[in-house]
Amino acid sequence: MGIKKIAGVFLVCALFVSAGNVSAYSLLQWQATTVQLLDHSGAPLTAGADDTVGSLVQLVYAGLDGIIDAAVGSNVYGVSNDDTIAAYAWIGRLVPPAFRPGRFIGPDYDNYRPNGSKYYVRTWEGVSRSSGTGQIPLAPSFYGDSGLFTVTGNTEPPGFEEFFVTTPFSTTSLVVPEPATFAFFAIAGLFAFIKRRFIK
Repeated sequence: MGIKKIAGVFLVCALFVSAGNVSAYSLLQWQATTVQLLDHSGAPLTAGADDTVGSLVQLVYAGLDGIIDAAVGSNVYGVSNDDTIAAYAWIGRLVPPAFRPGRFIGPDYDNYRPNGSKYYVRTWEGVSRSSGTGQIPLAPSFYGDSGLFTVTGNTEPPGFEEFFVTTPFSTTSLVVPEPATFAFFAIAGLFAFIKRRFIK
């Protein structure tokens, strides 16, 4: 075998190794089955009568900074800054009927981000505004966040990690200023400026 052929074989092997390192990941199973997630009044979040659609649950990647950013109602997915939606489910999904309220089992999610990446679960009071999209409810008022989960088992072939929400958390108010509120503050600010500048 010539030197060029040997070099070619080594190059192909190196590319395979490199590709393997780039594509290392974990399958994430995320769920709340041992505790109930609660609404703002302390009652379990609502589930469907069957395994259809209950209150929206999102798996959120916390971004490069690994920080949970506040939810916003102006984004159809509710996220802000560098946080992004990784997957979504709903309260009651894949859970036996007697235990559905407040509990869910999320889908397996292929995680291609490096070890040390952080995720969290966010729940909303109400179902997704558009079925099959993971978008927040049409009139979002309350949401809640779990703690952060750190990915540690990214490998090739993929490893498997289970993210159990083990600490109960309840939803809290989402402050979404109405357009009229924005207009009021804008007019008030303009009036204050004019008064300071032109009225003695």
